[in-house]
Amino acid sequence: MKNKPAEISPGQETDKLKEIPKWSRRYALYRCFPAIVGFILLGLLFAGIAIPARFAGKASAEGNPVQYWILMTVMIISMLLLIFFVLTPWGRKITKRIGNSFYAQEGCAGITDPETIKKRERKGMLTGMMIGACVGATMPFVMSFNLSEKYLQPIAAGYCLPIILIGWFFQKDKVNPLGVLWVALFGLHAVLILTGAPIVFTGDWVALNMLIPMFGYGAISLIIAHFYSRYALKKLKASASMQENSNEE
Repeated sequence: MKNKPAEISPGQETDKLKEIPKWSRRYALYRCFPAIVGFILLGLLFAGIAIPARFAGKASAEGNPVQYWILMTVMIISMLLLIFFVLTPWGRKITKRIGNSFYAQEGCAGITDPETIKKRERKGMLTGMMIGACVGATMPFVMSFNLSEKYLQPIAAGYCLPIILIGWFFQKDKVNPLGVLWVALFGLHAVLILTGAPIVFTGDWVALNMLIPMFGYGAISLIIAHFYSRYALKKLKASASMQENSNEE
């Protein structure tokens, strides 16, 4: 015999219907596949600059011009692509289009006013440029004070995290809350380095001390947010289906 579906009381049905706005907002807030695409792209391009730059210096010191120019070519191409995708509207449109293709069957969710979207994009770009400037200033800072390269990430955390937290505070109702998870992981990584944890890359791979915490933890936070948006969509569909059944009755 087939089990009968569990009956839902009128009170439970009302509670479920009241959850529609909540799950709608959470689904829209945590939809972040375009951000995942952009973050992975930025991580690859920054790696394409930092790692070849390190090995190019080594190739130059060893008198290997072929390897030097190959690495320099990779670095220059990565820099040009970074400028294209970050600073030009055409590059941003490409990454946004690729990311939004995931939601092709689900339509739009969130803010649709063009002016509001442009303002948010400008704020995001400004924040990103400030963080990029802080990260770029870290190496000269370390070198000028003759500090160990292992302090690159903790110093960058001291620059970047206050900027991110201030930006999140003023837009916390419009920004994915799981961004705070990235801040927490990035800050924890800095604390672990300062306490002597064996998580520091040395030698030719010193650039990974910045790339992994910056983009690795960011990707983890965004992927968690993405899966939560899928869960929110499932709950939203269930509540909406119940509303349709209630209207039919």
